Amino acid sequence: MIDIVPGKPSRPGASRQGERRAQTPRPATIPSPIPVRPGASRPPPGRSATDPGPPPGRAGEAATRSDEPAAEGRRRSPSPAAAPAGDSHPPRAPAPSDLPIDERRLGVLRQVARDGGTLEPRWAPLLATGYSYFDIAEPGAVAALFDDLAYLADRDYLRREHFDRLVQCGRCASHHINVREVCGVCRSSNIEGSALLHHFRCGYVGAVERFETTQGGRVCPKCDGRLQFLGTDHEVVGETFECRTCGASFDEPDVEGVCLSCGQKAPGDSLSFTPVHSFSITSLGRSALRSGRLFDLENEQLTEGALPLYRRSVFLGMARDELRKQQRYGIAFSLLVLSLTPSDPDTAVREEHQFVALVRDTLRLVDQLGRYDERTVLVSLPATDAAGAQIVLDRLLALRPPGSGLTVDGTVVATAAPDQVEQAVMTALAQRGRQ
Repeated sequence: MIDIVPGKPSRPGASRQGERRAQTPRPATIPSPIPVRPGASRPPPGRSATDPGPPPGRAGEAATRSDEPAAEGRRRSPSPAAAPAGDSHPPRAPAPSDLPIDERRLGVLRQVARDGGTLEPRWAPLLATGYSYFDIAEPGAVAALFDDLAYLADRDYLRREHFDRLVQCGRCASHHINVREVCGVCRSSNIEGSALLHHFRCGYVGAVERFETTQGGRVCPKCDGRLQFLGTDHEVVGETFECRTCGASFDEPDVEGVCLSCGQKAPGDSLSFTPVHSFSITSLGRSALRSGRLFDLENEQLTEGALPLYRRSVFLGMARDELRKQQRYGIAFSLLVLSLTPSDPDTAVREEHQFVALVRDTLRLVDQLGRYDERTVLVSLPATDAAGAQIVLDRLLALRPPGSGLTVDGTVVATAAPDQVEQAVMTALAQRGRQ
């Protein structure tokens, strides 16, 4: 079967001519030295990028003839990378690694936004890392992607969250680890567990195999008494293990990991665990996408774009410092949480900017505003106790941009230890949500 150019009648013997052309070996083509930018159309095989191609009148026929062997090959050998049936939106990889680094990182943000704003790892046993993102499998591209995700998360364009833990070999970093129970004496894995029985009459305790089984029940090896009713004349008090290699008995076996790549053995309590993270895009990441660039200039690395909001990591660090001052010198400090709910998603950004500007004008110069997540703003109030913080909160909740339907809710965060600021904010938001 060959492609027929629309508008031209098929000629007898055309399919045989197409087969003869497909079987005729073609001369090797020289790749064009002109680079092709990602997303741009590439010239057909055998034609340079500067070749104008066939005359307009025969373009359709030339395209049909040159594409026949490739089309026939595609029909005979489907590509294994083809999207599965029913999946109209297969995962797409971010920008190629040969792009400028800022453009590549913007491509990562753009892809996360397209996929619903979240990015979860996908297990890849054949990769050295054991997992990847966006179905990327080339080692160099995986390493570049991991670096980009770490960079974007460290600068608050993405939020890093715990997903899982991966066991890795301490010698070769392989994730192919066999975790098993072994004998604590000879380190053999040839062990067997059995129930431990306690005979009430004589007080004997032993493995269930030591009690002979008869038609009338089990027989105690110490007093020859019969064990017939569980809970009445005997009980199960636990489990015991026996090594079939050295004969040792023990209550708990040791846990050991064996690397299937290099053979390294390690006790269970010394296995190396690597955290695996998922990522979600932040408001700063969305602002970068709207602006078409990352905010990495020297005067942009503390705040969120044009807003008078400190970045999440920067603000939480400042809050920890204030709490340390409170503990050391007794200086009062309060923290507010403001939750913003826009009336219309299309006007959410504008309403948020207007409200933040009003809050900034209402607060003192020593008070600071910071980002927590896409719809949550934090306010630090140095030298302010809980009663004063509640007064400030009531004032801020009464603010509304003119003509805005923005809904604002908030609470005062209970005083926390410096290393538990984030947990205290999460607790305050959860309690507020239940009210």
